Amino acid sequence: MKRHLTATFFTLFFLGCGLGEQKVPDSIIDSISKGTVIIDVRNSQEFAEGHFPGAINIPHDDILTGVKKIKLAKSEALILYCRSGNRSRKAQEMLINAGFTNTQNAGGLNTLLAARGLGTTQ
Repeated sequence: MKRHLTATFFTLFFLGCGLGEQKVPDSIIDSISKGTVIIDVRNSQEFAEGHFPGAINIPHDDILTGVKKIKLAKSEALILYCRSGNRSRKAQEMLINAGFTNTQNAGGLNTLLAARGLGTTQ
């Protein structure tokens, strides 16, 4: 019984902390509708296997060089995503530390695709 309660507690705790299924905030959906730049921060192989329509690929380790190369202003609205949200969070932190002021982390690709009614990748 005690083991079951502990497992239930941890399940509820982690789901409550956002480690369960994520929902894309409405602000991100609105931004996509307005044509905001969408950056897939996964590696090029992952990008080639499937990505969000219109997204550009800049791997998270190269995010600062990549946005500079395509001449994005630090005030440009940017939406970042990866597989689970971890690499996009890291890329967002790098951008914020470099002075970018309008970045949003959409989390994982499948969640983003589902939020737009586009199904999911394998």
